[in-house]
Amino acid sequence: MHAHPRSGHFKEDIIQAFYDGTKHKPDSTFGNVKDVIADKKPLFKAGNFCSVIRHSPWRG
Repeated sequence: MHAHPRSGHFKEDIIQAFYDGTKHKPDSTFGNVKDVIADKKPLFKAGNFCSVIRHSPWRG
């Protein structure tokens, strides 16, 4: 924890940082492999990256 300190808002801060880095190119997710899996495996349910972060045991 001391080597990589996190603020009390770390989870939302990192989600915002990911968003800020990609918001200018939202079409870049077009054609990702999850689209292909969803097409071939109808019961496939993609996970939500933000939910994983928010529900992690990390502080923040």
